[in-house]
Amino acid sequence: MKDELVVPGQGRIAGFDGLRAIAVAATISTHLGHKWADGVTMFFVLSGFLITGLLMNSGDRSVWRFWGRRVLRLYPALALYLIAVAAFGVIGWATVPWEALVAGGLYLTNYAPFPALARETSHLWSLAVEEQFYLLWPIVMVWGRRIALPLAFAGVCASWWWRTYPPADLNHYVDRYFLPAADAILIGCILALLVCGRPGNRIVRAVAGSPLTLLAGVAAMAAPLLFSSLWIDANYLEIQRFAIALVLLWVCGNQRSWLVRLLELQPILYLGTISYGIYLWQGLFVRNGPGDPQIVLHEWPWNVIATVAAATLSYELVERRFLRLKDRFRPHPAEHDSTERVTGSIESAT
Repeated sequence: MKDELVVPGQGRIAGFDGLRAIAVAATISTHLGHKWADGVTMFFVLSGFLITGLLMNSGDRSVWRFWGRRVLRLYPALALYLIAVAAFGVIGWATVPWEALVAGGLYLTNYAPFPALARETSHLWSLAVEEQFYLLWPIVMVWGRRIALPLAFAGVCASWWWRTYPPADLNHYVDRYFLPAADAILIGCILALLVCGRPGNRIVRAVAGSPLTLLAGVAAMAAPLLFSSLWIDANYLEIQRFAIALVLLWVCGNQRSWLVRLLELQPILYLGTISYGIYLWQGLFVRNGPGDPQIVLHEWPWNVIATVAAATLSYELVERRFLRLKDRFRPHPAEHDSTERVTGSIESAT
């Protein structure tokens, strides 16, 4: 029996949490000095796809309710993390300017100048990009859905232009501004707009269910690692974005496959569930890249163990309590809870 295509808002997507687990593993691996995929790019594509699909299919037309759910999902864990970073600074285990904490708390790290950054907070730029997306995109989907697809394409093109001809700025990471950084999110949005509105379409189902889709995605993911050329090196991130989009589409169309069942193994599933916390806390212990350790918790393997332990405690003791409050922002009490459970990308991210 052929699998049905499952999209956000129409049921839980098996394997989605597993993909998030892979994304956060790729992020930590990169920060440990072993880059085999761009975890942030993966999170962004997953986030754009999931949020756009939910906005299309949930039936909720309230932007305020959406924002309320995002605050409850994201901010408690972030506030806890920033308090811990500040405590490490007081103790002398970290050197973090107060501007870095303020920028992180206001989701503005992607626009912060170099003096307002720290090793423990620099990764919050990606959360800032996502939160800015959560602020703007629901407005488009609720009041301007007809222009959503061309607007997303325009955003991707503008981002490509910005990356190709970046402005001269020696005081900021200009590639972390909302554009061009959000182009990976917009690729996920485009995928959702093309697929979620017509999951019963024969062509859409054929592409999603084809093994060639998975093969193309894996090949594109591996190309920057296996080959080197001026074009591939210059377009590494773009290749990764489209690769994860293809893999995500295949997962949605092959819910009974052995690969999806593998992604649903309980340890992988749980790592995906707490991946937002893992992404946050690796900034304190892995510190977003190799460097001289200040304490034993900065050294391998204690940095990874401490990251997972802190993320677990954050999720079980703090985040889950606030997640229960999200019911107050639901449009319909009978709405399927498993769909809402997987919302977010780096929030889960993500």
